[in-house]
Amino acid sequence: MKLLNPFAFKLERREKRFCEIDAKPIYQNGEYKTYNFSSGTHKWFITCRGNIIITETTAVPKKLIEALVNNEEPSDSVTKHHYQRTMELWPYALECARQVNFEVIV
Repeated sequence: MKLLNPFAFKLERREKRFCEIDAKPIYQNGEYKTYNFSSGTHKWFITCRGNIIITETTAVPKKLIEALVNNEEPSDSVTKHHYQRTMELWPYALECARQVNFEVIV
C-alpha cells in the first residue's frame, strides 16, 4: 500500500513524501492501523489513518489511537500532545494529498 507522509511535506522533503508498505498491521482500531517499520537495530512504528501517516513512534501508541477513535482528548500530557498534533495534522495532510492528486483511503 502506498502511504502519504505529511511530515515530509512540512519539512519540504520531496524524496520522503510517500512510502510503500506491504506488511499487515500489528494493531488496528477503527480506521487507524499501526505497522512495524523497523530495520536492523532501529525499532519504530508508523500509525496511519487510512493511507496517511499520522505518527511515527518507538512503541505502538494504543492510548493515542483509542483517544482518536473515541474523539476524546487524553489527560496525560504526552498522549495529549500527540493527540493535539494529530488533530492539527489531519487537515494539512488532506491538503497535501489534494495538491499531489493522492487518493486518500480512509
